[in-house]
Amino acid sequence: MIKSKKDIKKFTSSENSTIAEVLKILDQNRSGICLILSKTNKKVIGILTDGDVRRLLLKGKSLSTCINSYINKKFIFSYIGKTKIEYNIILEKNDISQLPVLDKQKKLIGIFLRKPPKIKDLGNPIIIIAGGLGTRMGKLTKKIPKPMLNVKGKPLIENEILRFRNFGFKKIYISVNYLSEKIMNYFKNGEEWKLNISYIKETKKLGTAGPLSLINKNDFKKDFIVTNGDLISNIDYKELLKFHKRRKNDVTLCVRNHIQKIDYGIINMNKKYLNIIDEKPKINYLINSGIYVFKKKILNSLVYNKKIDMNNFINLLSNKGYKIGCYFLFEQVLDIGNRTQYKHIK
Repeated sequence: MIKSKKDIKKFTSSENSTIAEVLKILDQNRSGICLILSKTNKKVIGILTDGDVRRLLLKGKSLSTCINSYINKKFIFSYIGKTKIEYNIILEKNDISQLPVLDKQKKLIGIFLRKPPKIKDLGNPIIIIAGGLGTRMGKLTKKIPKPMLNVKGKPLIENEILRFRNFGFKKIYISVNYLSEKIMNYFKNGEEWKLNISYIKETKKLGTAGPLSLINKNDFKKDFIVTNGDLISNIDYKELLKFHKRRKNDVTLCVRNHIQKIDYGIINMNKKYLNIIDEKPKINYLINSGIYVFKKKILNSLVYNKKIDMNNFINLLSNKGYKIGCYFLFEQVLDIGNRTQYKHIK
């Protein structure tokens, strides 16, 4: 059980905190929960989970929004004095991973965490799109594909493959084209990584969604994740899949917030607005992160071996009436799009 004041601070925030401050706590403890304390007597008055925060952000709440009105005041906890076995029973019975332990005044004494289960094969295929030319990287990708550039002592793509493995994804498909032998000779069949790695071999440029048309649909039994080969992330992919299934989406897009500052006064002559000039506004956008979850049936909407980019494919699915949802990311996602970004992360 976590007891030290230093460690407990990683799980707590005040009732007058902002969403941004709660996100910082969630990022620190990586357990998906933030305990909210009263600012007057430091009693635990409720919780916010990462799922709660994602929903707030998707509803358009800003990072500066105070959380006071959104605290879950009905939460599971235990009083001090129980055994480890009793704490574990409460965790298992309620299917939770964190149990706040309080004294009789409801002040936080510690946090009992469920031990992570042994990693099992989830059965959901992973498809990594890694066939691009990487032209924005200049000379760096003249003799090596961008996904094989060195990051933290390993090829960029290997860092993400290892994260998938740690979550229990054992079946990896890599879409290859440009300098494909560099990737295939390195990973081979994946045995060295205790994975089953196959390759989707493009004979021409198929864009970011076209390679999915080459998949043997009979090999897919479950929903699958698609990600770009030039990303490094801290996403909890199991939580992403749970969200996708819970919402009964056909497609789930991982999105993140992007704030763009306009350096000029924006003119709006619409009479319903009080102000004609909005000086140097900041505009919030939800942007695509390059990570997706799909149901198997969407593969029927692709034309075999025909080029199509992911944005056009998603729009096509939307026009066909497929249910498309968004999963808000506050976790770090690094898109190695150019030489400057690569130097920054390397």
